[in-house]
Amino acid sequence: MLKTRKACCNIWLISWLFAFCFPPVMADTITAPLNKLVLDLDQMNASYRFYLAGHLYGDPRNRDSLFPASTFIAYINRINSDNAQFFVSLGDNYRMTKEIYLTNFKKSVAEKLKIPMFNAVGNHDVTNREVYEKEFGKTYYCFRYNMGLFIFLDSELNAGNIVGDQLDFFVTTTQEAIKDQEIRHVFIFSHKLIWGVGDPKYQVIMKNVNSGSGYTSNDNFRKDVQPVLVNLSKYKSTYWISGDVGCSWSIPFFFHKDLLTNITYIATGIGDTKEDMIVRSNVDSSGHIKFNLVSLTEKPVAKVENYGLDYWENRKKQLSVGSYFRFGVFVVISLSIFLYLF
Repeated sequence: MLKTRKACCNIWLISWLFAFCFPPVMADTITAPLNKLVLDLDQMNASYRFYLAGHLYGDPRNRDSLFPASTFIAYINRINSDNAQFFVSLGDNYRMTKEIYLTNFKKSVAEKLKIPMFNAVGNHDVTNREVYEKEFGKTYYCFRYNMGLFIFLDSELNAGNIVGDQLDFFVTTTQEAIKDQEIRHVFIFSHKLIWGVGDPKYQVIMKNVNSGSGYTSNDNFRKDVQPVLVNLSKYKSTYWISGDVGCSWSIPFFFHKDLLTNITYIATGIGDTKEDMIVRSNVDSSGHIKFNLVSLTEKPVAKVENYGLDYWENRKKQLSVGSYFRFGVFVVISLSIFLYLF
């Protein structure tokens, strides 16, 4: 009786994981939600490449635009010619879930991109959650490709808290990954930088996300998610990658490997600025991962490791000094004009 009950539980677990970890078509294929292209698992190469980009719709102040960022649209043909296997969007693909924005996103981006396009939903993607799910399907899921497990979380549910069914999904998926000897790395994607909430060392990053909305009530990452993440990182190379950055007042890219836990945190986004960039990710046949930055504007970029905590601490200080200097100059000029006139 006990064996029968255990077997039933195992069958239920496998079925449950299959439903979330393999978007529908067949067991040997994965259908990408945004452009419905199929990632063929039978044609996996020993080495592979994928792209990462966040906040594709660009500058929030450009309210008259009905299209995603021009810098990204102009670069799509180069992505198509690069022999990458798939593309990961980190959310906010269009301004809002209205027909005109969806149509223009599909025509200008999703249908032009010739590789499967996956998504970690952002707040702009699900301004109407019912419409999004009807168009694109589940908002949290995962898939296995080669030696990697790719987990997509919905940071817009429950005010950014990973709770309920989504937390169960995350816990169970990571537990199964630990047992699977063939999985060497786990990539976790979310739009919001929920990993930075409540951690003093990420203060400079969290002060400069695109919008603070949706972060203030997030209080369960440290308690419920981080212990699972740290346990996972003991067995697998672990990366958490987010996309709620990129605007002119934010940062275009962040990279930090936590030496205590061996977890790498990355944030990347687009804002219709001269610093717009995306990430080209290469995994070689031995499982070594290399992230390279690709400028969308031809502005020179450095190695990803250069954009860590020290870089952004120093740069934000320099920007603050520059702002105070410009304000001082403005005051002196204004006062001089006033004294001259009166």
